[in-house]
Parts: sequence; structure tokens; C-alpha cells
Amino acid sequence: KLHRKSYDALISSGSEVPGYLPIVRTTDPSGHGSWMAGEECAPGNLVFLELSGCKFGHHAPLMRTAYILKPEETEAPAWLLEAERLIQ
Repeated sequence: KLHRKSYDALISSGSEVPGYLPIVRTTDPSGHGSWMAGEECAPGNLVFLELSGCKFGHHAPLMRTAYILKPEETEAPAWLLEAERLIQ
């Protein structure tokens, strides 16, 4: 669903058809490849998004990673906060 909604949002916002479809991964956060049948967002998942709007043949890639909190969590786990700290 997230893959379809991302693509729909790109096109409805005025993007031309991009050179590649949005990449949405929840089971393999490396970001390689695109979604796989049956992949779903679930608590505890890292979600990797790579989108690219296109206008006049020029692409504007955007990559983001998000974490879906588990019901018992009030903030991201320590390992994720440490990883974020290391890359800043």
C-alpha cells in the first residue's frame, strides 16, 4: 500500500513518470531492489523509502529511513539513536 500511495502522490503532485519506481523496503533496510509481494509495515520495522520526482526529464531523488515504534516503546531504541548520532 505504501509503495502504491507513494507513486500515486508523485504523479498527482505533478511529477512526470520517474526513471524508476519508488523503492519502499520494510524487510531489507539496505534499500536495494523495490518492494516484495507481501511486505508490510509493522512495529519494530525500519522502513526505507527512496522516491524521485521528475520534471522536464530531471530527477530529484529523496531517501529517508523511518522506524515504526512498537506499542510498548515511547521512543526509538538505543541502537537506532546511536546509529543516528554516528552519522550526524
